[in-house]
Amino acid sequence: MNISRSKFLHTLLLACATLVPSYQIAQAEENPGAATSEQRISRDLSYLSSDEREGRGVGTDGIWQAGDYIAKRYQELGFDTELFEKTPFQNFNIRGENKVGAAEHNRLVFKKEGGDTIALELGRDFTPLSLGKNGSFASGIVFAGYGISAKDLNYDDYASVDVTDKVVIILRKEPRPNDPNSPFDGTQPSQYSFFTAKEANAALHKAAAIIFVNDLSTVEQAKADKHKIVADALDKFSDLDSRWTDVLKRNDPAEVAQLRADLKMSINSLAAAEAKLDQSSDQLVEVNAAGRAMSQDRVPTFSCTREAVDKLLKASMGQTLAELEADIDQDLKPRSTELAGWTADGEALVEQKEIVARNVIGLFPGKGDLAKEIVVVGAHYDHVGMGGAGSLAPGTIAVHNGADDNASGTTTMLEVAHRLSQNSATNRRTIVFMAFSGEERGLLGSAHYVRNPRFPLEDTVAMVNMDMVGRLSENYLTIFGTGTATEFDSLIDKLNEKYKFDLNKDPAGRGPSDHQSFFEKKIPVFHFFTGLHNDYHRPSDDFDKINLNGMVRITDMVTELVEILVTQETKPTFTDVRGVGNVNARPSKPRAILGVQLKTEAVDGKWGIQQVVPEGAAAAAGLVAGDIVVSLAGKPIVERDDITKILSEKRPGDKVEVKIIRDGQEKAVEVTLGRG
Repeated sequence: MNISRSKFLHTLLLACATLVPSYQIAQAEENPGAATSEQRISRDLSYLSSDEREGRGVGTDGIWQAGDYIAKRYQELGFDTELFEKTPFQNFNIRGENKVGAAEHNRLVFKKEGGDTIALELGRDFTPLSLGKNGSFASGIVFAGYGISAKDLNYDDYASVDVTDKVVIILRKEPRPNDPNSPFDGTQPSQYSFFTAKEANAALHKAAAIIFVNDLSTVEQAKADKHKIVADALDKFSDLDSRWTDVLKRNDPAEVAQLRADLKMSINSLAAAEAKLDQSSDQLVEVNAAGRAMSQDRVPTFSCTREAVDKLLKASMGQTLAELEADIDQDLKPRSTELAGWTADGEALVEQKEIVARNVIGLFPGKGDLAKEIVVVGAHYDHVGMGGAGSLAPGTIAVHNGADDNASGTTTMLEVAHRLSQNSATNRRTIVFMAFSGEERGLLGSAHYVRNPRFPLEDTVAMVNMDMVGRLSENYLTIFGTGTATEFDSLIDKLNEKYKFDLNKDPAGRGPSDHQSFFEKKIPVFHFFTGLHNDYHRPSDDFDKINLNGMVRITDMVTELVEILVTQETKPTFTDVRGVGNVNARPSKPRAILGVQLKTEAVDGKWGIQQVVPEGAAAAAGLVAGDIVVSLAGKPIVERDDITKILSEKRPGDKVEVKIIRDGQEKAVEVTLGRG
């Protein structure tokens, strides 16, 4: 960050702190309950899903901070948090991610016979990857392009070179990555682009070791991403700053304190984003981020900077990576070459470590005759960190903020806790609030709890779980577990007469979230879920895409549901529905579909229909192959995927107008959208 910007931000932060009379700020901080439900949800969610939390991957400082934050919220509500050696933390060990071993066992040196030596520095110039195996080598070197053997595309980087017992230098991704007409699936990653595929191919060709290096498009994208993060941070700060005048006029201490806190967080985020602009965009791949090898045939594998590899290529071939990439892109011909006279001397050591994970548990004591019995309200607070094996953005090393998955569920749990902390019923069950870790590794936190319960499972009458409840769309809400107690289905129906969600009720008690661990112990469960989306397990699952109002509405329903569960005289009657439903199902909302396939290329900027799905919505309305689609629902079709974007805002059964050109004449056709 440049000094002038840094001084500006520092001055601005001080100004924000003094814009409001100090007594108002103190009053608001002493009475956080005065904030609205949406303000509290916004505050907690923005904290948990910020970049500073590092995607809440197990073993990171970020998830540790998140756990402390949740514990603090419990304590502010007056809950009992001295449950595990006078703390709210139920610790357990899980098999951790791999870490780089000792420096003396991680080395990489390029040597010219009888001449130069290029020694690389661990952590700056190279790092080992857990994708490969541990071991040492001293071998010749081959530049093997993208490391791809695609016989179906008549492209093979190994065709003209023998890499047996040689170290191969391989570019990430594939040729022409930004060309929509590239034979490698256009701009989408093909099967040949992944680290695992390249590792397997190099092992198949009997390479001694692999050195991966970023392709130029990856570096340029990383640079663009950093600038976008700064721009987004500036926009967010500007939006918050513009609200000051109106907030001061309303003179609401809680609102003032919340805005001040949001501004402080926004300024810190901006400062962090700007600081990253000075860092190189040619980042080393993190040790675990290349995924897991697809076979046992592995070789020592490294990530190396372009700068270090360029030194070697210039000295041996007189060319740079950028020049070689440009040559390959030009004619889609491999440029694989053995670097004559050069050897690579190296060793890789990646070690596996045990990680301490923590469930964070707070107790709201019951009263009266029901106090001995327990209702659990839970959500997992971990996510997939910087990506790697858990990411659906292969090869992307970036903070996966997990705003929806599952900062949304954790935040909703905290808001339910806030509301129920004020429950004054004189005969009620005890409520235990649980934030689980290790869910993304296989429900590890909840599984650990039910194996080592703090409170007897036979006294636990129900468990309510929330996972991905931040993207309520078109009023569509899924509730699992409605068949796990005889009373549950009718209970949800009765509640929904008030809340009026478009419900998808699933009777199953099993599924890919923490409620399953309790169901397996014959405890009735509910699980709330608003559906999958394209940001799932990707860096784009961000705070600004959350439907805060939808979260408030879900909180309303869950709060009332839990109030019923803790106060009704009879406990729910467990029903074993283990044979019902798909264990791995994560249902999305029903998709609206038109039932056409457009041609792969536009003609004069217009998109024609290649095929109409028989008996589909478009066919029923009379659309035929050859029709040119001009607009859908009043929106022009400019790009091939515009239809998909427009349909994402529609529901099955909606009637939309489709304007087409047929035989040179424009006409409008009404289509009733189908269900997909």
